[in-house]
Amino acid sequence: FVTSNYAVSYKVPNIIDLQGNVRITNEMGQVLETSQLYFDQKNEWFFTEKTFKYTDEAGGYLQGPGVDFSKDFKVFNMQKSSGEVNNLN
Repeated sequence: FVTSNYAVSYKVPNIIDLQGNVRITNEMGQVLETSQLYFDQKNEWFFTEKTFKYTDEAGGYLQGPGVDFSKDFKVFNMQKSSGEVNNLN
């Protein structure tokens, strides 16, 4: 589920630019929040250079400037980040 103040879809290069209070959530309780986020529709990949905060289903979090990640939240690439990881058991 994706919410933002507004979005612009670019036919070429097939990217959606989400801006303002961007929030992505999924059924498992994972949440990513940032002020701007791009979605590459062809590769199903999100990316931003803005500050982000990712919260997992156990309440752990990661935050920092810049991140790119897969649509299913399984692959994350971060530049400089900090956070707290909680045990999921």
